[in-house]
Amino acid sequence: MAIYSLNLRSIGRSTQKVPFTAAAALRYIGRKTACSEMIGEHFPSCGPGDTKAAEAWLREQETSDRSNARVADRIIIALPVELDNAGQAATVHEFMRRLGDGRVPWIGGLHNHTKDAHNPHAHLLVRDRDITTGKRVINLSEQHAAVRVRQLWATVCNEALRAAGVATRIDHRSNKDRGLEEIPGVHVGQKLTHMSNRPKEEETRMTINAKIGAANTAIATARTIADDAHDMAIDVARVLAEERAARLNAEAALEAERNRHKIAESKLQQAIQSLHEQMERMRLDLEELVEEARDYVRALLTRVLPSQTKPQWLNDRAWGVYLTVMRFGPPKPNNTGGIERSGTPLPQIPRRDQQR
Repeated sequence: MAIYSLNLRSIGRSTQKVPFTAAAALRYIGRKTACSEMIGEHFPSCGPGDTKAAEAWLREQETSDRSNARVADRIIIALPVELDNAGQAATVHEFMRRLGDGRVPWIGGLHNHTKDAHNPHAHLLVRDRDITTGKRVINLSEQHAAVRVRQLWATVCNEALRAAGVATRIDHRSNKDRGLEEIPGVHVGQKLTHMSNRPKEEETRMTINAKIGAANTAIATARTIADDAHDMAIDVARVLAEERAARLNAEAALEAERNRHKIAESKLQQAIQSLHEQMERMRLDLEELVEEARDYVRALLTRVLPSQTKPQWLNDRAWGVYLTVMRFGPPKPNNTGGIERSGTPLPQIPRRDQQR
């Protein structure tokens, strides 16, 4: 899969070990055994194994520079294996177009065939001089310039991967800045990888990488376990939340039932109280009826003649019953010494079936 790798180094006239280091680097970049294609802009044309014209131009530029000038900048970038050769070349072109705004000379060699097919990369030489004014355009000597270049390559490369329908993306940030726990490996190099007799110190570097790989595997395993534990904790929390919600719902339902019970009990108490009050009224009414019946009987048992004068011992209600309900006629003596009823008939109360 695509990996991120970008190395930026400067070649200064006063800091280089030997003169014309930039031209020598170009010859190395364009060697026929490694380079599959030469690309560039505002540079003498050349091809794999044929870089003499470009080398001569670089030597001329270096000679005309001041003694402490920056002759060129060298950029080595890893190309995404998901893109074909044409796609890789187009991505590098777009990267340099944005980096130099199409105004600086640059040349590059793509190493993406034979032994480098599984590790495609590009070597670029950039001379930061405007082709018209001769002034700097990219300003690679400024602070944070390397971060800006690294970020630009990640952006352009990811755009090319997205356009190609590839889901893989690269990130220019370090593992620490990305919040990753993986330990970065040390660079071994293509040459050392294919050497049959590796130097002891380089073997140590490869051993370090192996240990780093084992440590990263352990870190990945620990992360997987931690993620599983996190997911399990989330599931447990979800179950506990559901149980708590169910318990709260049950408690709410129970409280509602208690409230309904209290309301029903209150209504029952009110009904009982109302019933007691009705029974008390009925008792009083019954006592009144009993008393009235007693008065009625007392009126029946009297032997006085009906007159406008009420005996003192008879109450008004009994006297009214005696006069109104019984309707005795004029007194007629009988052999028993009592009073006979008048011939006036009592009012007849019609039966219910007759009322209908």
